[in-house]
Amino acid sequence: MIKALLICVAIVLGTVVPQLVRAVPALPYVIGLLLLVSFCALPLGGSRPTRRHWWLILASWVIGGTACAVLWPVDRALALGALLSGAAPTATAAPVVVAALGGDAAFAAVAVLGSNLIACLAFPALLAVLQGADAPGSPWQLLLRVAPVVFTPWLLSRALLRLRPSWAAGIAAQMDRSFLLWLCGLAVISASAADHLRHAGLHALLPHALTAVVLCVTSFVTGRLLGGAKALESGQSLGQKNTALATWTALACAGPPAALVPVSYILAHNVWNAVQLARRPRRSGTGAHASPP
Repeated sequence: MIKALLICVAIVLGTVVPQLVRAVPALPYVIGLLLLVSFCALPLGGSRPTRRHWWLILASWVIGGTACAVLWPVDRALALGALLSGAAPTATAAPVVVAALGGDAAFAAVAVLGSNLIACLAFPALLAVLQGADAPGSPWQLLLRVAPVVFTPWLLSRALLRLRPSWAAGIAAQMDRSFLLWLCGLAVISASAADHLRHAGLHALLPHALTAVVLCVTSFVTGRLLGGAKALESGQSLGQKNTALATWTALACAGPPAALVPVSYILAHNVWNAVQLARRPRRSGTGAHASPP
């Protein structure tokens, strides 16, 4: 409950303090730090995806692609937001929530790495193709805006694990504290979304919010159906999205209107998580309520 309340506070803060939109250029650094914390928790040689991981990644792109195709004739910005939200990679906090629910956190950790690396390469290319002449840059320019946000912390984490394992362990131990950093990023994201809504009107938010809810439920349920013996872990890996990366990609490669779906997804998947955690007693020391979405 405390986590959900703080998320709401951050969103409200971004809405009432429009000046925070000036901090949008800092978002890739915030996302990179959050990913570094998560990647440092993955041991060397223990991060290869299994067949089930590949099925989950494929499912995310099918969900996002289908939603985009259905919505494209209606509203292209909404369609792009649906693509980025449905195909968004696994959230950095998914392993923590899985551990709190009594599942295999290592499975979710591998999903974080594989899905984020693929998304940072695929998103810019797809957005460039779909937007055509309206894209804010060439495919290469869009790739340079997104890929370093994921690849830099990944390469740095691998170097630290090889050369300074104690440093990597210290960074990985900051998962709980990184929630505060995520709240700062969320406030900036909300300020950018609110700036768009002031011009478009609040009625513009409804279809984006509804799309986010449908994508959230579809992702969690599909993940559980595909998971088999790993139903909990698969549902969390597919449903709990890296909305920070999706939102930044939308802002950098598509524009504020496309960011409204991933912004709405933030609340949707946190409500889902809150219900799951409320139904299962939390284990001590997991820190599940103090991790970034």
